Parts: sequence; structure tokens; C-alpha cells
Amino acid sequence: MAPTIVSEPGRVMPAAAECIAAIERDGYCYVSQAFTPDQVSTALELVRHWFDKTVAAQSSRMPFLNRDQPMVYNLQSKDLFFLRMVLDCPLIESILMHFLNDRWFSAIPPDAPNYILRSFLARSSNQQMPLHIDSFVPYTGSHVFIMQCSIVLEDQTEQNGCTVLIPGSHLSGEYCRQEAFQAARPIQARAGDLVFWDSRIWHGARANESGEFATGDVRGPDGPREVRPRLLFCPLRQ
Repeated sequence: MAPTIVSEPGRVMPAAAECIAAIERDGYCYVSQAFTPDQVSTALELVRHWFDKTVAAQSSRMPFLNRDQPMVYNLQSKDLFFLRMVLDCPLIESILMHFLNDRWFSAIPPDAPNYILRSFLARSSNQQMPLHIDSFVPYTGSHVFIMQCSIVLEDQTEQNGCTVLIPGSHLSGEYCRQEAFQAARPIQARAGDLVFWDSRIWHGARANESGEFATGDVRGPDGPREVRPRLLFCPLRQ
């Protein structure tokens, strides 16, 4: 059963402990309707604006996994609204503090966030993205040093290139095996949903076969459909 935590509009956000347990067990957690339609609409409008403004200047040396995909980098420097979506969400802060806070760095109180933003981008899928990990190297154990949050701005389906992942693979201690792609679980999220995952989980994306974006056309008619802050544990020492 998928670790989906429901939070429909008008309901209280789920307890962080519920999400943390799912991430520790399965490597990810999917929170339904964590953001309001107004927040999603504003974020999507801003993403499309910055995509149109920056797409012509994108480097030809873009990382392999991001090539030929609609992308907007460094959202934190584009508009404060994107940061507010993350910083004003208590659930995000509680989960990230649990996994990323450096308990050995006493200069920051233990009840305050103690991690840094590694990257903040918006993206969408064109071609199939192969399975990969974002922790650079696989390892076992309970310590996590990178966590991802995906804020979904438009509905994602198997036909338009949704994220897929292998539950439990964050504890395998192995690099991805591409033959596992067909068994990967699709995350068919709706606009306003929030997805967390341990950076070690095997994940990728299906090909966009919906016709919403022309294959190879980086610009596309609509631009990226989700924003992803990637937060990094940074071992600070006195």
C-alpha cells in the first residue's frame, strides 16, 4: 500500500510523525493537498514567467538527467514566494529537522532548523528519466543527509511523465538497476500535493506521451509542472 497521507482542504495537516514513519520505512511520503489552489496557481504562474524569461539562456552543458526537459533553476533567487511556500509549511520544517538537523552542532538550538538549501528548481518530464539516486553514493543505515520535497503544480499521470520510485530501495545500499524501472511505483499526484523522499531512493520519471509537450522541445507550451527544493544536511562544527 502506498504511504499516502491525506490532507484535504479544510483538514488539519497530518502529524509529522506519520510522515516520518513512512519515509523511514518506504523511503518516501506523499501528502495529499498540502497547498491551496491559490498557492499552486501563483507558483505555476511564476514558474512559467521565469521559464519564458530564462530558457534561452540555459547552458548547453546542462546535467544529463535534466537535458531536454523544461527547467527553471535557482527559484530561491527568482521570487520570495517560492521560499515562503517551503518556510511557511510547518510539516516540511518538522520532517526536515527530524532527518537533517545536526545534533552535534550546539550553536543552533535543537528546536530550530539546522540544514541548508542545496538546490531549488522547477521541472517537467519529456523523455523517460532513468532510475537514479540523489545521494551520489548508496549507503545503508538510518542517517539521511539529503532530502527532497516535490511541490506539485499540475496533475501528474503515467501518461504525462509522473515520478516513479522503488519503495524501500533507500535501504538497499546499492546503485540503481535499470531493469527495475518497469516495477517502479508511479506517483500520480495532483496539483497541490507534496512528496518527500530520502535521497537514496531509486527514482526516475516516465516518458511524457500525452502530447502536452513536444519531445525534444525544451520550451514546451506550458513549462515546468512542479517545484523541488532539495535540502542538504550540512555538518557544522564549532
